[in-house]
This record gives sequence, structure tokens and C-alpha cells, in this order.
Amino acid sequence: MENFKDIVVDGRTFRLNKLDARKGSFMLMKLVKILTPLLKGVNVDDIMSESEAIEGEKKEEKSFLDNISIEDLANSLFDLEEDEFVFIQDNALKVVQEVLSARNAPVLDANGNYGVIGIEFDTMLLLNLTVQSIKFNVAGFFKGGFLSSALKESTSLQQNS
Repeated sequence: MENFKDIVVDGRTFRLNKLDARKGSFMLMKLVKILTPLLKGVNVDDIMSESEAIEGEKKEEKSFLDNISIEDLANSLFDLEEDEFVFIQDNALKVVQEVLSARNAPVLDANGNYGVIGIEFDTMLLLNLTVQSIKFNVAGFFKGGFLSSALKESTSLQQNS
């Protein structure tokens, strides 16, 4: 399992770190709440076969998230209360650092203060880092195995009810 991943955004290098398991679990539950309306149209068998094909052929991993329309995702995000959005964004950014020559600087420190000069005015960079951090931290859940098992179980429970 990767505990960090370096990405380059606008010529600057940032390190995405893993959330601790408890915070990551809670963030995942928040995200599932947001994504639930998008899961209604997901075919569990397609996820299973896509996951198996990927594992069997060692192709670049993909997830059903790659097939979600931006419009549907945006509609789910627009329904977020401000405190939910701030919670998600703060926790996503607290595990991101800018890689500098002397040391890595936290994008957002434990107290919610910006740790990189000028970043507090760069909305697009903060949104990009938020999305990249969330994706890095929860992508494993949405790649075949766990998600497809959960969806299959949910589908069979609904059918048996």
C-alpha cells in the first residue's frame, strides 16, 4: 500500500499522504453519502468484470468513478452543507504537503492554518489538491473488490426483502 504519492501541479510538487484509518473511514462514509445517488445506475456485474479484467491483464487500474458524469457529481456536491464541505476539504488538505528544497510544508496545518505562502488565495489549486487527496485516500474502495462486494451484498439484501 502506498502511504504517499507525489504529484506536480503548475510546476509545483505536492505530496499526498494517507489519512489515518479512523479519519479515512469517516471521510469515506461522508463521501459515500455524497456518491450514493450516483451509485443507483451502477451495474455490479460490470464493476466485477471490469475489475477482474484489469487484475488479469495487469492494465492500469480504473474504477467506475472514471465513468461518473461531472454534472451528476456536481449536483451531489451542490447539496453539501458548508460545514460538511469544510470538514472534507480541511481533512483532505491536512495530509498534503508542498515538497520544498529545505523541507515539506503542510498545505494546511493541524489547526487549519495555511502552511504555504499565497495558497489561501488560489482557489483552483486548493480544489485540485482537495480532489487529488480524496481520490488518493479512498480510491482503493472504489476499485472493484470492496465496492463491488458491498454493492452486490446490498443488491441481494434488497432482493430478499
